[in-house]
Amino acid sequence: MNLHNPLTDLPAANQLPTPAPTEAPGTPAQQAFREAVAQVEGLRQRLRELQQEQAEARRRYWQQVGPAAQEVVRARQALFAPLEEALLLGYFSRLEEQQITALLIGNARALQNRFGEDAAEILRKYAPRRRADDNDEDAEAPRAARCCPRAP
Repeated sequence: MNLHNPLTDLPAANQLPTPAPTEAPGTPAQQAFREAVAQVEGLRQRLRELQQEQAEARRRYWQQVGPAAQEVVRARQALFAPLEEALLLGYFSRLEEQQITALLIGNARALQNRFGEDAAEILRKYAPRRRADDNDEDAEAPRAARCCPRAP
């Protein structure tokens, strides 16, 4: 008598595929890594949201402040000519000339840092040179003598 037993008669019946879990549990290190990656992705998303909020706040700020800022930029730029003229007069003491030069430099840096205006020419003329610029000392020596006739 031949009895049909599906568990033993068919070879595939013994080896049915078992569904694999969607995410293998892995080692504790792998789990920690997955959690860290998920945290990084969450932080990236939060950063994108904050950047969008910042851009919107900046846009609103410049809508309100823009006209006044343009007036400030014009006024600061208008200061350059009289201050440079004052340095050429020869009327002021060395200390006063240093104060005028400091005012020129501060004004130029404020225009660059706060308003994004280009004041590089004024800074080249009056700002003290940095050590990185010492390599170009020979090329810059005539300019320094030309722009600052009464340099200390």
